[in-house]
Amino acid sequence: MPIGYEEVVRTVVFDVIDTDDDGLVYRLEVLKSSNGFRGQLFRLDSFSLECSFSDNKPDESFYVLDTHSHSVDLDEKVFDDPQSCIDFVANALQENFS
Repeated sequence: MPIGYEEVVRTVVFDVIDTDDDGLVYRLEVLKSSNGFRGQLFRLDSFSLECSFSDNKPDESFYVLDTHSHSVDLDEKVFDDPQSCIDFVANALQENFS
């Protein structure tokens, strides 16, 4: 049985969105599949790590799949082209944070 896959065809990092607490940074990956194009939205998040070989706890930032309350619903969305996906997410973020 062949292994299925989706290809990342575009990656977009949106400008920082200012909030009351902090600034949010989102990254969108546009994936190409046999059905068309879809998006996965990630949010930049910081974590304090406890290293086993050091006494300090460095803060590191990672993109995590965005599943919290500001998430843009992309689960069932399929787009005809990458730009349509980018425009949809940009407009949804604009509405969420206006």
